[in-house]
Amino acid sequence: MSPHILDLPAEENGQNAADEAAQARSAEAAQEDEAKRRHREASRRGGLKGGRARAAKLSAERRSEIARAAARARWAKRRRDSA
Repeated sequence: MSPHILDLPAEENGQNAADEAAQARSAEAAQEDEAKRRHREASRRGGLKGGRARAAKLSAERRSEIARAAARARWAKRRRDSA
């Protein structure tokens, strides 16, 4: 009868290799999570600046036109929804 795999030392039953592979995958996942977090933060900072920068470039008349069109769209949607 052959010895049970769990009765063997860790080096012989391949457990160390499996543990090392799992640790490597965990480390890679942590690095990816950190990279995604940094990307989200940078995107948010850029997005927060974007609206103000765009508004600063527009003339008062153009901002008013955009606001008027947005109000018309909201009211048109309200009329559609209530009909």
